[in-house]
Amino acid sequence: MAACVECGAAVNRPQLPPEVSGHDTVSAPADAESKDARQTPRTFSSPLLEFRRDLEGLSGWLVLVGIGLVISPLMILSNTVTHNLPVLTNPRLHAYLETHPALEGLIIFEIATNLIFIAVLVALNILFFRKKRSFPTYMIFYLCLHLIVDVGDAVAAHAVMPSVAVSAPLQAITRSFLAALIWVPYFLVSRRVKVTFVY
Repeated sequence: MAACVECGAAVNRPQLPPEVSGHDTVSAPADAESKDARQTPRTFSSPLLEFRRDLEGLSGWLVLVGIGLVISPLMILSNTVTHNLPVLTNPRLHAYLETHPALEGLIIFEIATNLIFIAVLVALNILFFRKKRSFPTYMIFYLCLHLIVDVGDAVAAHAVMPSVAVSAPLQAITRSFLAALIWVPYFLVSRRVKVTFVY
């Protein structure tokens, strides 16, 4: 009870709500919940991560890339051994090549570029099967370089031997152009490529 300061009449003092301290039981569930959240590791099962997990791996269109990488160096080596080297090692052609040094230089250039391509393809195979992050970049570089070399080789062959048919060089250029046209955009935009080559 308290007295009025003006008239002296007795008045009831209003009840104040109890102060909520930091140790009050009201905050206990929140504290317990935050403690459990800290102790329990969070797990993510979102559809995005499940989609990423489905795309990861050397499957899909990458199977064709892998087959091409394995076969290409063998094909280039076989073509070098069966077509380029016999021209240089055939004794009956030595006199002809001596009078046509440009042709001999062209054949040596083709052999050298073929050996370089074989070495590059071996390196690309290692990067591919190890899922290295740098593989798409080097693969795009190889496809573009192969196209440039094929075009240069066809132009040089036509300049050295104008009378020779250009069907074989044109076929090589067409193959290189189609390979670059298909696979360069694929390596640039494919989600499977982005989630597979991450090491």
